[in-house]
Amino acid sequence: MFFTEKFKSRFELLTLYFGISTFIIHAAIIFFLKWGWLDSTYFPKNLFGNPFSALFSPFSSLLVYEVYLLIYLFITCVKATPKVFPSS
Repeated sequence: MFFTEKFKSRFELLTLYFGISTFIIHAAIIFFLKWGWLDSTYFPKNLFGNPFSALFSPFSSLLVYEVYLLIYLFITCVKATPKVFPSS
């Protein structure tokens, strides 16, 4: 169910769109804080003080996708590998 080619391609698109949207939202919050449109007491300075910190958001979603891809490829490899010890 979670390890089919169809699910993998949908998860790729979801990861792509999620990464792009979180980057845009994160960058917008940073610039709104710099322009004074948002109150900075609710946003930590280490995550929202520098525009380069907006790059953390898409890379976090890519990390989740890479873990999924690692599991997917491991399961695919195990299924394709012939049995070493035949059952008797």
